[in-house]
Amino acid sequence: MLQTMRNDFGSGGSGLTDGTLQKVLTEIRGLKTVVVDGAAANTNIAVTGLGASDHIQSCVMFAEGVPSIVAVSAQTAGNIQFASVTTGNKIVVTFYDK
Repeated sequence: MLQTMRNDFGSGGSGLTDGTLQKVLTEIRGLKTVVVDGAAANTNIAVTGLGASDHIQSCVMFAEGVPSIVAVSAQTAGNIQFASVTTGNKIVVTFYDK
């Protein structure tokens, strides 16, 4: 589960001593980014280090240098799939290692 922080986090020391800061920093240390090649729709794309229950933060596809968000349609240990065709493009996958 991703940690949530109040809007006033850190104000007057809020959240710094109750364990919230430690939890957030621990989570950030688990953030990983991998660049993968696109593929045909509904095809497994290998993502090094991805677990079946890891939280995918974002998938940004670069088509002719233009970034766009692509939604993951399926996730298994080490693989993701997209419902749309991503062939010939690079995709930056950012996920939290749980």
